[in-house]
Amino acid sequence: MSEAFAGAVGENSSVGEIDDDDTPEVIGGRVTTLSLEDADDIASVRVVDMPEAGNLTVNPDNTLALVLTESDHKGTLGFSYEVTYTDGSSETVSSAVKVVEGPQEAGWGTGDHYMLETDDTGSVVVEHGDIHRDVYVSNSKDALSLKDIAKLEGISESKITGSWLADHPEYGSTEDMALNPDAGMKLWYNITDGDEGPNSHWLHLESGYEYDDLGRLVARGAEGESELHPIHITSYGDGDKPVINAPLNAYQEDSSNIVISDLAFTNGVQVLGGSNILMENLSVTGEEMNIQNVDGYTLRNSDVTDVYHDVPSRGGDTWNQSHDRISGIFAKNTEDLLIENTLFAHNGWSDSYSEDLSSSSGQPPSFYSHNVYLQYDTLDVTFRDNISMEGASFGAQLRGGGFIEDNVFLDNNAAVSFLGGTYKSHDSVGNYTLFTDNIITSGAHKEVDQKEGALTMGAVDAGKLTTLHNNIITHLANPNDPSELDDKIIAHKALSTSNPYYDDTIVYNWVGQKHYDQKDARNKNVEDLNEAKLDQTTIQLYAADLLGKKNATIDDLAEYLRKDTDDSWDDVSDADLIVAYFQQGFGLDVDLDNGTPGDTLRFAPNDLGEGVRWDNRLNWDSESLPGRDSGDSVDLAGNWVTYGGTTTLKDLDFGDGGALKVNNGYLKVEGDVEAGDRGAALQISEAGQVWIDGYEDSDNLDIDVDGGRFANTGHFKGATDIDITNGQTILATDNATFDLLDGSTLHIDGSEGRVGFDGENGGTAVLRLADDATLSFAAKDGSLGQIAEFRSGAFGEGGPDVQSGIDLGSATIAVNFRGLDTANWNSTLIEVDELMGSFRNVEIEGLSTELDAKLVLDYRTDTVSLEIIREGSGAVRVETIGSEHDDTPNDEVRMALRGTDDTPSETANADLDIPAFISQAIDYAPIGSTGREISIEGDNKRNEIRGGDGDDIIAGHDGDDLLVGKRGADLLDGGLGNDTIRGSDGNDTLVGGGGNDVLYGQNDKDLIIGGAGDDTIYGGTHADVLIGGKGNDRLIGGLGTDILFGGEGDDFLYGGVGEDDVFVFSNFGEHGKDTVHSFQSGEDYIALEVLSIELAAASNDPMVYIDQHMHTENAAFTYSSVSGELVYDGDGAGSADGEVIAQFEKGVELTLEDFILI
Repeated sequence: MSEAFAGAVGENSSVGEIDDDDTPEVIGGRVTTLSLEDADDIASVRVVDMPEAGNLTVNPDNTLALVLTESDHKGTLGFSYEVTYTDGSSETVSSAVKVVEGPQEAGWGTGDHYMLETDDTGSVVVEHGDIHRDVYVSNSKDALSLKDIAKLEGISESKITGSWLADHPEYGSTEDMALNPDAGMKLWYNITDGDEGPNSHWLHLESGYEYDDLGRLVARGAEGESELHPIHITSYGDGDKPVINAPLNAYQEDSSNIVISDLAFTNGVQVLGGSNILMENLSVTGEEMNIQNVDGYTLRNSDVTDVYHDVPSRGGDTWNQSHDRISGIFAKNTEDLLIENTLFAHNGWSDSYSEDLSSSSGQPPSFYSHNVYLQYDTLDVTFRDNISMEGASFGAQLRGGGFIEDNVFLDNNAAVSFLGGTYKSHDSVGNYTLFTDNIITSGAHKEVDQKEGALTMGAVDAGKLTTLHNNIITHLANPNDPSELDDKIIAHKALSTSNPYYDDTIVYNWVGQKHYDQKDARNKNVEDLNEAKLDQTTIQLYAADLLGKKNATIDDLAEYLRKDTDDSWDDVSDADLIVAYFQQGFGLDVDLDNGTPGDTLRFAPNDLGEGVRWDNRLNWDSESLPGRDSGDSVDLAGNWVTYGGTTTLKDLDFGDGGALKVNNGYLKVEGDVEAGDRGAALQISEAGQVWIDGYEDSDNLDIDVDGGRFANTGHFKGATDIDITNGQTILATDNATFDLLDGSTLHIDGSEGRVGFDGENGGTAVLRLADDATLSFAAKDGSLGQIAEFRSGAFGEGGPDVQSGIDLGSATIAVNFRGLDTANWNSTLIEVDELMGSFRNVEIEGLSTELDAKLVLDYRTDTVSLEIIREGSGAVRVETIGSEHDDTPNDEVRMALRGTDDTPSETANADLDIPAFISQAIDYAPIGSTGREISIEGDNKRNEIRGGDGDDIIAGHDGDDLLVGKRGADLLDGGLGNDTIRGSDGNDTLVGGGGNDVLYGQNDKDLIIGGAGDDTIYGGTHADVLIGGKGNDRLIGGLGTDILFGGEGDDFLYGGVGEDDVFVFSNFGEHGKDTVHSFQSGEDYIALEVLSIELAAASNDPMVYIDQHMHTENAAFTYSSVSGELVYDGDGAGSADGEVIAQFEKGVELTLEDFILI
């Protein structure tokens, strides 16, 4: 079958048929949808080889999505995919495309905004960090003045300075001790000045009062503690928002991580440099908002109204249209700009203006003044859910382009423009534009003698490859009020555009009185619509129904919207409701309800947009956003997605090679998280948060935390590699467990990231390292990171209320000093409530050859620390202080570290099935042969019992016991409970009994039996016999020739450094799958108990097949050096239906001489 691409969906697709002489072109930095020939005959498609740049995935309709957003690749891209047809045949196709440079220099914006989690009312959730103080300020007569404080303290008023107040937190820290503005702002300036360093202080201004001269609310160079812990300036109490009659100025030095909310400003807002500035629920009147040189600016849930000058800025008899320009909001040289759920109304002009521009009248409108004016160098702009009405000229001039969604542009001289960054000498330096689901209605006709600009203009698109989707431009004048049409003589175009990527805009009744006879000719995409119904879908009738007023006007609606902005914003904004009203009237789909609760929504990159944004409805197969209905799940289907919003999901499936970038907002997954065969990637930074309830997939999940917060609230026991450079990583919250499995790595780069445990209910929070896991630290700026409890801020005011623990197992610790050469330097790497285990390997890099390093495991303080010692040779030594039982143990944490909360009801020694081979190999001296034995029995509590020099019998019974032998052949039986049992000199017998036990053989030849539970067994210096018993056990031999038998369960067997170790397997198919580590072919042996089964030997067939197919009708064993699997096949039918009894390391080659049949 020949292979061809039928072309991308968009009108400008340049993809055609592929053959040897024709490599089709695709546009770089965008999405291309590739349709395959014979699509009706295709059952499925699978990507085989990925392109070297961008991402390639399969859409639900078996088209391919080539996503090059955020890629600057140019030139040929090759890839291949497998097509399976409906007749069962399949073929693998190799293809290539030629990537050419896109016409918009900045490509697509991806929604990398400064945004926090939101609560049920839609307001942001603001947390504070460790450097925090509340400052309450009021204009009430009861607020404390400097004079009041001086009198209370009995000191001079001159001594009450900002520094003095900072040292006396009893003043201003509560509502009852609120300060007046003079005293309060002295304190505020002192603690938030840029020289004071990052902090998360909060300023609360009492509602119901006006404040005339507060000075600078944002101190010069003020810096929040982090993106999640900003400085917060807000209100408290009942009543109207506090009214600030002085300008808000943030300039001269950059400010960052600032949230300003619930305030009213009458004299302007000015931010002239900084990053991560979020303003919410503000009311701005009188003077404009001026935002320049900011990286990450957000304005939401606010109202900006009636911004205009009272008098000309330069005096005179007339207004100067250029010098007196003013807009509701102006922004320049600003990136990552989010404006949502905000009302912009009546900005840039006064109702009392005179057409002749006389200064004796109010400010006239001009083409310089707009509701919203974003200059050409504003990038990654999201403008959604806003109402922009009655502007002097444009409702919104978005010169840099952007993601423009669900807005209402109402009664403006010109509605909206998006110009792609074209301005004067700058040509297309901005972003592509997605203009979707917007309503433009009622063209204003405000006339003046000079520089009035457009009249009744709709949308102006001067960008390249713009998508215009599901928009309606209608009713320049009210069709039910002929007198309005008489007042609107001139009509500019409803839509000015050239060569868009896609355009399905509906235009209806956008005509002035002068050309009313051309009404029908100017309509667009209304052929199948009922015009009578369209004429009854007007903003005036919407207002009449909303207000219960028959002849409601746009002014009536404006008054209502001004009042409505004082209320809490819901999930559905006023703009959404107006958009839905028009779309219903015009026969379009309406997105107010997500659909059926519990849906699984699949991500499918849409070439109408950027193809990566979570918050773009077009990228979902349902064209609605996940999480708006309870129980929604998400399938990313291998796509690379940039998250935005606040969402709770049931399940999250990354798909094969999927990636999720979370730079802002909050994502919680209450169910399963899954990755595909090629793994998945989760990237968290800035203000992003991801909370998951564990992870169990065997496919690798790469987690990169460079800011924000990652939190595990369940049992994380999947394959992972975690790289932490900043932000917060909560490995476990209350009653959660993080298992770092074999082959997984936890890497902490520097000390800026906080790693460890936090909670609020006192539950256990533990990290458990598998033997082949790696814990890695790297020095940065002269310091190393740490794993410990820490206050994240997510659980409110208090410190971390958890019981923390770490089991080091026998893992590897790796430390890269990166040239750190400070002598007599030390760093605490781990600090918890309960420390267990030890490191098997210590790997050190970057240490000067003139220094030594010492790793200290201190079980008394439950810490792991690292020291640099002068006058060394680059050597590393490990020092152990005490043992894991030297301190007072925390039973709950130890139980969590051992992996069970169950108390066995019977000992594990009963019904142990030990092969005869092992019984015959035990030739140790009988207990009691020296004649100096003692017998000690504990009670059912926690016992610590130590033997003497004779042959002792020590029984712990119930409880978590510590039993220690000494010289002689001792018998130590732990009984029930999670016990620690240590032998010593002599041939000892150690029996764990019930519970999860840890047993150490120590010197001489020992018999060590774990019993029930998940036990850890260590041999010693001689030939030992290690028997796991029931449960999933860990058996680690020592220096001698050891015998290891896991018994029931999935066990881990490691022979140690001795030679001729014997690994015993029996009861095949019943004893589980064991993992064998470091098997040495030619030195160690595999013993298979075959007495009870019918083997291939009955027919002279081989009994063990190595790297070949078996050919027998009887039971036999197969081993594959590729997979490392030893399989028992009970019927000789082949390994496909056999039981894997042992997993060796991949690539280990065995010979028949390695096997013993017993």
